[in-house]
Amino acid sequence: MKKLFFIAAIAGVALVSCTKNEVAPIAQQDEITFVTPVVGLQTKLPQYGEIPVDYNTNESFGVYAVHTPDDLQTWGAGTLYMGVKDGAGLKCVYKTNYWAPETPYYWPKEGKLSFAAYSPFEVSGTVKYDGAGLSVTGHTVAADITEHVDFLYAPRVLNYEESTMDDATKEESGDNDEKYKYDGVNILFEHAMSSIVFQLARHSSINANTVITLDKLTLLQPNSVADFKETVADGAAYNASPAWSNQSTPLDHTIYATSTDLTTTLTEYSNGDIILIPQVLSDNVKVVLDYTITNPGGHKVAQKTAIQLNKYTPSWGMGTRYTYNITIGLEEIIFDPAVTAWTNVTVPSDGITL
Repeated sequence: MKKLFFIAAIAGVALVSCTKNEVAPIAQQDEITFVTPVVGLQTKLPQYGEIPVDYNTNESFGVYAVHTPDDLQTWGAGTLYMGVKDGAGLKCVYKTNYWAPETPYYWPKEGKLSFAAYSPFEVSGTVKYDGAGLSVTGHTVAADITEHVDFLYAPRVLNYEESTMDDATKEESGDNDEKYKYDGVNILFEHAMSSIVFQLARHSSINANTVITLDKLTLLQPNSVADFKETVADGAAYNASPAWSNQSTPLDHTIYATSTDLTTTLTEYSNGDIILIPQVLSDNVKVVLDYTITNPGGHKVAQKTAIQLNKYTPSWGMGTRYTYNITIGLEEIIFDPAVTAWTNVTVPSDGITL
């Protein structure tokens, strides 16, 4: 019996989340507020899984701000107004249609503020921010995919002041409510991670009397620890070359472990979103399929097949979702019968005479 596997790797649309930073007007002094990033539903702090375009109200993020008398020339020349020097940002949480620090911060009457942010606030690793932007050292991906976190960073938004925000709407002038659905300063988060999806099916040519049961799906040996650097060219305009480095600590991840009969429709099988560090894939990074073939006679055969992923995608990039479509095909057992010729013997050799 011959097993045929058809696999396609599709680089999906870059996953972009948006956040809004807005200042909530105050009677005498306006509180600094932020439009939340648009992201997907997740569980409690931090929220787990992919973050799509709507930021979840259960999520929190860290924000940095510097004050300058006029337009920012370099981040390093500004006066720190939010966040910790060489440390974490200021935690912002959901309030009423906006995000803001738990203890209100207010707009200075003079000068301008420039902002940067990351999400979630509890991101794994050592976080700091300076003229070169955000860095996270030793970011670690959990072994349990139900605890994978979509780490986001936000490019700087520059030269905001109290008058930037409309007092009545608490939004920026010309704000796009379809994109930035909350109130406050607009912050657009970008995905620092890669999202991985596996979809499986049985080939439509296989007779329905043969059953293929997926028993387990395992991802082997992607690196789980690395360092992120935004690498900003500190100046009056935002320019950055974000990248990961020092990838290490290969780790196996159980993706799915419930016996399920495959259908002819490509279906995602996973116990959670697989969110991993961008990296060049070694030969050891494989997806392993444990499955069972049950033939029409009711006999079962256990199978284990490993697919080396770098044959299809040499690396995973930031902000990209990779969908691997895997179809299991079976070659029908057929036979080519033939019959040996009779051996002719004449007895006796000279015949029988009566």
